[in-house]
Amino acid sequence: MTDAAKDHLLAVRYLDDWAYQANVRSHVGTELVRKFGSYKYYFNLEDKLAFAEKRNTELMQDFARKHMPNISADFTVKNPWLRMFECDVVS
Repeated sequence: MTDAAKDHLLAVRYLDDWAYQANVRSHVGTELVRKFGSYKYYFNLEDKLAFAEKRNTELMQDFARKHMPNISADFTVKNPWLRMFECDVVS
């Protein structure tokens, strides 16, 4: 594995495990409940997918700029399984 590939792998892991799982996911989950009045969207985003992915991307980009200044914040966050438990960091 090249050094660049290792750096990319580590950046994605930090973004997924630290930024998303430990910080952003619960914040956006709380926003979903407050804005739409139901916990169900945490488990099945349905028509709230666009809202969740937009907020996840915004908050994770902010997190990366603040805590990981050596990586590019030029990425988006997807929830490919329509639930908040997993994310896909797409650069």
